[in-house]
Amino acid sequence: MYGVQKSSRLISLWKIMDKFRAIELADVIRNLASYRSRCQTGMKLASPDNLAAHSLGYYTNALAHIDTAPVEPIRELVTRICMFLESDVKRLCEKINLRNAKIKIGQTLRHLRDEDSRVDFSSLDTDLRNIEEVIRSDCFNIKFIQVDPKLSDYLDNESLFGEPVHENFRSATEDIKSAGNCLAVGLPTAAVFHLMCVVEWGLRAFAIDLGLLEVSVGRKNNKAKPIEYAQWEQILNQLSEKIRVKIESITEWPQKQRAQEFYFPAKEEFEAFRDAWRIHVMHAHRSYGLEDAIAVFSHVNRFMNLLSKNGIKEVS
Repeated sequence: MYGVQKSSRLISLWKIMDKFRAIELADVIRNLASYRSRCQTGMKLASPDNLAAHSLGYYTNALAHIDTAPVEPIRELVTRICMFLESDVKRLCEKINLRNAKIKIGQTLRHLRDEDSRVDFSSLDTDLRNIEEVIRSDCFNIKFIQVDPKLSDYLDNESLFGEPVHENFRSATEDIKSAGNCLAVGLPTAAVFHLMCVVEWGLRAFAIDLGLLEVSVGRKNNKAKPIEYAQWEQILNQLSEKIRVKIESITEWPQKQRAQEFYFPAKEEFEAFRDAWRIHVMHAHRSYGLEDAIAVFSHVNRFMNLLSKNGIKEVS
């Protein structure tokens, strides 16, 4: 939030009102309107016959058929307005960082104090109108995104997938949080992108668990590439052999069966993630609606918890 809240954390409407002094701001706008009304009354009631008295700083009921109370001398009104601008309006603009309004108020105060003998109701009304317009303009330039209450739990939440995933896949935290933020603010395609990044963190940990720390690239020179720099295809192509070796090394049948039931389907699911979503979102083949993105979110959530449940985690 411009000038007041730089963090992207979730805040309520009440907090926004508090940060931007909504009640004080409303009072300032109302008082500006009140002072402008006095100036406009002065302009309406000032007749050509009384221009001399008007320029000297005094207003009387010049039109006998208008029944109204005398208006205060313009010098006193200017003094009152200067105090109001200095003590209330300028100070508030400093608190909520309405920069252009603060500058405009400073210019107006210098003008009113340096040229007070030439100030009349019309010029004073114009000055106040300009200040009000700059305040409104600064306020319009402060942007907020309204989050549907049904989606607010997704916003700025590092533990969207639960504590086991949060603890076991620390590197995926930012992508999980970003995926939730994208869902909350209506960017479902971006959410799917971050979810595929989350799956990639899971794929790396899965491969390392199987002993695949680097992948072979190039048949002729037999070069090796660290797992974090390898492409999905390169990793997946070398997992089957690692899974076979892993399962053959287990001699107890209950453990062997559990390994078979976990590792083979997990590899297939990584391939499904690749074919169903990763290729398409990474290469801008398609966009996703909110309902689709939430379905992908649930799928990735379930799968990352499955990995965590079966002892897959990042190795520091």
